[in-house]
Amino acid sequence: MEIINIANSIYTNYLLRFDKDVVLVDCGNNISLEKVEKKLQKYNIALEDIKVVILTHVHADHVSYMEDLLNKISPKVVLGKEAVELLQKGEDQFYSFSSKGNRKLTYLAAKFRGGHPARWHAFDISKYNPIIVDKEDDTSLAEYGIKLVPLPGHTQDSIGFIVGKDFIVGDAIMNSIPAKHLIPLLIHNAEDFKNSYKKLIDANADKYYPGHGAPLSLDKLKENLDFAMQVEEL
Repeated sequence: MEIINIANSIYTNYLLRFDKDVVLVDCGNNISLEKVEKKLQKYNIALEDIKVVILTHVHADHVSYMEDLLNKISPKVVLGKEAVELLQKGEDQFYSFSSKGNRKLTYLAAKFRGGHPARWHAFDISKYNPIIVDKEDDTSLAEYGIKLVPLPGHTQDSIGFIVGKDFIVGDAIMNSIPAKHLIPLLIHNAEDFKNSYKKLIDANADKYYPGHGAPLSLDKLKENLDFAMQVEEL
């Protein structure tokens, strides 16, 4: 199995290549499907090679080309329980903030967009018969050795998955500026976030792959545990 990032060091967009099959993690980075197809060509991957799409959570930078992709191919779709409703809203939900600075930054970004959160074309994901993750699940994608794991906190629908000794975690943690101490900018529920952070550590993975920033080690999570446990909703 090979893990490929077709985006960049700030906005990740991972592919897991299993021989001829590909698992796509998120459909984001605020780019078009056309640009994604060009990136796939560099790795000799066709859209039809994508057999599974895992949506770690519903935010515009993770769903920007999802509907266009699903209108062209028919992969298995995997997402958190609340994602169906959130995709129909068509815009990011702000929730709470993990710092006053994050609150100010997010509102400034919204003001730059015209006073509204980031948006996408709302659509009904239920017509694609998605696999809904509401508990740990090692059977739905057993052919790839993938264990699906709910990771609420950043959003109520956040999920991740373990494959081998790697843990793909979405935005359960962030490893890039302006986030500090691996704490996401937005927090839907502080207690859920803390519990999910502990779950990441308990998994004892070799590498953790966040939705923003470079992969990191278990030691890095442990170094920032005290900061994570101090998170409150603002």
